Amino acid sequence: MHLAERIHVEEAPVGHPLLARLGAKSAQAETSSLLEAIPTGVGIWDAEEHLTKGHAAWQLWDVLHGMKGLGDTTTSKLLAAKRPHLIPIWDSVVGEELFGGDVNGYWEGWTSWFAGDDGKALRGAYDGLRTAEVPAFVSTLRLVDVVVWMHRQRRAAAS
Repeated sequence: MHLAERIHVEEAPVGHPLLARLGAKSAQAETSSLLEAIPTGVGIWDAEEHLTKGHAAWQLWDVLHGMKGLGDTTTSKLLAAKRPHLIPIWDSVVGEELFGGDVNGYWEGWTSWFAGDDGKALRGAYDGLRTAEVPAFVSTLRLVDVVVWMHRQRRAAAS
């Protein structure tokens, strides 16, 4: 496992509740093993099978989400931080705008969307922006988040 893939409990701020829970050896071993099974450098449009029930990403979601105090948004942000091109972040704004506000089926909604014509068009547009204006570390999923938030803010301002 790469150093960037590890969660270092000993370097965490003292008292951070998530890292304290992950500090248990069994939790560390389980989360590390599942994270290793999720490929790096794979985009959501190329690896739909990794976001289906029973696969490592889904299992890791269940482990993290099952920890007290970790809701949908925090769990998705943790996973997206480790696999930014594969795991979409759940938040109420993007969830409502794109998928009617239901976290159930969220990953399936994203994979279906990227497999369709709109998703393919977005990828093409994004690839053109990447060289000119968007830094390499910004994933397509994060770019979509920003666009959806901006769209909602502009629509709210116009009302």
